[in-house]
Amino acid sequence: MSGENSSSLPFDRLERCIHEPARLAVLSLLMNAGEGMTYGELRDQLGLTYGNLERHMRVLLEADIITVEKLNTGGRMQSVARFSESGRENFLHYLDNLERILQAAQGGRAESRDTAADANGLAGEGSPA
Repeated sequence: MSGENSSSLPFDRLERCIHEPARLAVLSLLMNAGEGMTYGELRDQLGLTYGNLERHMRVLLEADIITVEKLNTGGRMQSVARFSESGRENFLHYLDNLERILQAAQGGRAESRDTAADANGLAGEGSPA
């Protein structure tokens, strides 16, 4: 890394229990689901098997990021997932850290393009006429 201390970058602050793609997708769906979502809704939207979804939900429950409530809907029990009291804030903090990482990567990419353009004798945004 160029002169930057790795502790100044937010990589080490990305929560591994959130960073897994299926769990990240679950939490992204729950962000806009004020009343929560049933396991069936999550499973259908994410294309996961019930067993796979259950495994990911267990990790999120153990990390206290979500809560799950069992509801009796017309004689049938359904599990409804929501963010826990601190879970939404933890997820927003995760997204902030991820955004910082992406901005750092884009800054490096823009710098690399500028350096390459200078090396090729190109100046400015457009191509020479």
